[in-house]
Amino acid sequence: MKATRTPDLIVVHRPACWLRNLATACLGVIMLLGGPAMAQKFCIPTASGVPALSGAPNFLDTSASGPAQYWPRLDDPRWIGAMARSFGTGASQEASFRALRVDGTKSAIYLSWFVPVDSQLDPSFDFVRVAFSPGGGATDVMIDVIPFTSVAASIQAGVPTSTQTRTLSGTTWTNVGAEPAWVGQNTRVWLDKDTQMWAVNMRVPVSATATFDTGIRMSPTFNMAFEMQVSQAGGTVVYYRFKDTIALNNLSASAATTPSGWSQMSIEPAPSGCAKGVSITSSNVGTTYVDSGSVARPNRISIAGPNTFFALPTNETGGPVGATSISGTFRIANWGSQPDWNDIPNPTTSLWKQLNTTLVTNAGSISNGATASVADANAMTFAWTPSHNEKCELVGKSGVPANQTGDGVAIPGDPSCLNANPTRRLHQCILIELSGGGFTYIPPSIYRNMDYVNASTFERAAEISVAGLAPGGGVPRDVYLYLQTFQMPPNVGAPPASPTLVNYQEVLKILSKPRGDNNEPTGAAAGTPPQSSSGGGQSPFPTTPPASGDLNTFNQVYPTYLVHAYRDTGTTVTVGGKTLKVLKSQSSFGYYVHHDGALDGWDATLDGAQLIAPHYYKIGVPEGGTASVTTKVVARENGHLKWLWWLIALIVLVVLVLFFRRKAKP
Repeated sequence: MKATRTPDLIVVHRPACWLRNLATACLGVIMLLGGPAMAQKFCIPTASGVPALSGAPNFLDTSASGPAQYWPRLDDPRWIGAMARSFGTGASQEASFRALRVDGTKSAIYLSWFVPVDSQLDPSFDFVRVAFSPGGGATDVMIDVIPFTSVAASIQAGVPTSTQTRTLSGTTWTNVGAEPAWVGQNTRVWLDKDTQMWAVNMRVPVSATATFDTGIRMSPTFNMAFEMQVSQAGGTVVYYRFKDTIALNNLSASAATTPSGWSQMSIEPAPSGCAKGVSITSSNVGTTYVDSGSVARPNRISIAGPNTFFALPTNETGGPVGATSISGTFRIANWGSQPDWNDIPNPTTSLWKQLNTTLVTNAGSISNGATASVADANAMTFAWTPSHNEKCELVGKSGVPANQTGDGVAIPGDPSCLNANPTRRLHQCILIELSGGGFTYIPPSIYRNMDYVNASTFERAAEISVAGLAPGGGVPRDVYLYLQTFQMPPNVGAPPASPTLVNYQEVLKILSKPRGDNNEPTGAAAGTPPQSSSGGGQSPFPTTPPASGDLNTFNQVYPTYLVHAYRDTGTTVTVGGKTLKVLKSQSSFGYYVHHDGALDGWDATLDGAQLIAPHYYKIGVPEGGTASVTTKVVARENGHLKWLWWLIALIVLVVLVLFFRRKAKP
């Protein structure tokens, strides 16, 4: 393991949310919708396809060829440009939604729901529920899709074996006697049993003359709601909804399940008043720090300072964004899991430490479709030098020992500090909150908790926080943790089976990127991607994420350690006669692991929490406080098993010699 950090540096885990869709095979803008934007009208874009593959995604017609080629995977590049809703922040998406439309004689809406994190696949509790209020006097419809009835084998573009349709009369939802024919004909499901991922795609035929069996008589502007119900271990469940306040599962609460509060959608040929906004990617947040070798280290800050933080927003508003129109606030928090920023009444004092004392704005105008840059003098930047007290928070009198820094280099303390030991963890993540200009920010605040570490053995404490939340969910508050690993088999042997839900176009892009010495990006630009490396048969190691691709794709390429966190909300739901605790996701955290040389396998553990199901843990966190867990990865180096077999062979040989010598005695 190489120690490349000088003692006055700390690693900053640049928080952000990938603003590209799982199935994007080509570069393109994909709208990700955040909480505050939900009050606006969402316009579903037209499916334009890509060169050689035109039109809408084809997951239905197996006989099609040419530009209409059948593509029974989720990574159909024709999803490019889709409107999307992403769930989860920190280290990976927890779930996602996409929508496109086709106009003309075959008018239809194409919808996709993807759940890449499911700790307990359960045919009785995992499902998608979608509801349409078509307008124009047409019947309001709600459809449940059960994605699988067995987890014995993976499914690729399979016909759902179970659906349930309801119609609304007044405030009462009633099950229909016979399912509309179009649902089964136009819906397909996916299941990857090995990685515990599943998905549902649906084509909704729409026309002015549609009947109940042939489609929906959809108005150009209509209301829509959906939720993904994801069963978790230990009698718990998580919901992901288009609009957080609309709970379709509670059919007895008419206010929650009637269309008046649903999200307004548009399939107008030339819509107006659509939600358009400003976004930012994970590779466009960090610092301008450059090391002694002239290599950019955007994930580091200097304790001694000064540091220049940057944010490079992308303009997707449809027109230019003037100078100083976008305002930003930078904050840091301990590495681990925190509640979503929007769930905390007063996060600035209870959870996140604000760095800038005045708002930071974009220095110059940003053209439509462009991303700000330092070179174009329109980036958001500010200088920050830690004060004496801020430095003391990180190092104290005692400093940080080498076994806690992550690279084996101790950080000395400061004798003038009042605190004996650090009061903040060395490993921090950054949150940036965007506002101003009357724009829609998609999303308004983002953060990311992924790091890049080396093994043979790597160990680090992580903080699990419920600070700032209103009381609820019991005392202490139960937080459930799901440990998920990729490309880290216990025993390295034959290559793992190809996951059915991975976007291989993005994987190939990642593997083809150049990488410099010591696994660092070549050149001095922030976000420069890596090249492939054998790593003893394991996946190559990145230093910064590539500019295109999403974290779920990235996880399929590199050895990845992820912890997903869900807190108890204090509420329950009864499904199929079983009462389940309703959880709410918090930020996930983790790291990509690099190991030089061959190895026999990986051991990944999570200590400090109670194991209640395979890879699923529970920890009690003091109300309004924090708890600590320890993450650990061990790369068992090549020869570990070889010496074990030699030892066994030697013992057997000794036993045989003693046996025959005794037998040979008269």
